[in-house]
Amino acid sequence: MVDKYMYQSNLNMLNQRKNYRANPLMGVLTLVISIVIIYFLVKGLFYLASWAMPILAIATLIINHNVYLDFGKFISNIFKENWVLGIGAVLLTLALLPFVVFYLFGKAMMLRKIDNSKAESIWNKKEEKDDEYLEFEEIVDEEPTIIELPDVGEVKNKKRDDNSYDEFFK
Repeated sequence: MVDKYMYQSNLNMLNQRKNYRANPLMGVLTLVISIVIIYFLVKGLFYLASWAMPILAIATLIINHNVYLDFGKFISNIFKENWVLGIGAVLLTLALLPFVVFYLFGKAMMLRKIDNSKAESIWNKKEEKDDEYLEFEEIVDEEPTIIELPDVGEVKNKKRDDNSYDEFFK
């Protein structure tokens, strides 16, 4: 009894799905609205980044000026390998300059954090070496014990006659 009702309910669901038709106009409308929303979000981010760019550029120069030099070397290496790609990289850098400055600022901050943590770890290691000696226990070696193993003798290869796999190589 249960199987009959289950079967009928599954058939009803399948029939409902067959009759369902998506409106292509709604799909296109959703796509257009999504693209417009993304456009305005990127435009707003670009506007904010362009206002913060001069401050971040100066801060990046103060924190670590080598970041700009490394980026210039990166672009020049692209020019050396492929000049067309180099021109594209320069144009893309100029078009997205606020975001490039944000990237360089983030890179400078990360390098600063790494340098500070290295300096702290080196300083802590020096203090540990100067203040404390490591405790250790001296282990006295006794004469090693020699273990004699019994002779095993020759190992005989046992060939099985019932192995049908060997017939493929004959």
